[in-house]
Amino acid sequence: MPGTYGAAASSISPDISGGACYAQIDFGLCSGQSPVPGYEGPACPTSNCGLCYQVVNNGGYGGSPVGGIGSSVIVQIIDSCPTESAWNFCKTDIPANERCGDSGTNQLDIDQSAYLALTGTGFGGGMPNLEIGISHRSASSMVRLQAVLQQEEIYIL
Repeated sequence: MPGTYGAAASSISPDISGGACYAQIDFGLCSGQSPVPGYEGPACPTSNCGLCYQVVNNGGYGGSPVGGIGSSVIVQIIDSCPTESAWNFCKTDIPANERCGDSGTNQLDIDQSAYLALTGTGFGGGMPNLEIGISHRSASSMVRLQAVLQQEEIYIL
């Protein structure tokens, strides 16, 4: 499926970012694996919104089977996936590198239509996160830059 898809970049990824958010991790904001009712989330700047990346499907995370290996899409950063958000840090049953909580991994939350374009399958019902390759793209021309970022992980919004 052609086009550009939306993505949120982890606030602590080493090579991509949705921007630093202004909050602290406070487990008092958690109610089980979710935030307490009425939680609003941290304040995140929009300085990195608009950046574009080519995302290549390198297979299911942890070796999980998934279709479309080698497929690619262009994603545009439209939001941040903040580590400091209770929507992320309360999920203690999910490893940090699967919820925008690992500073050693580039992480993107992509929209479900991008997942469908990458895998040929809709996300849900046990579908795996993806191992991905990422390269920066110019928002206006989508011309490939010299630096290609390391293989990383992708998650669904």
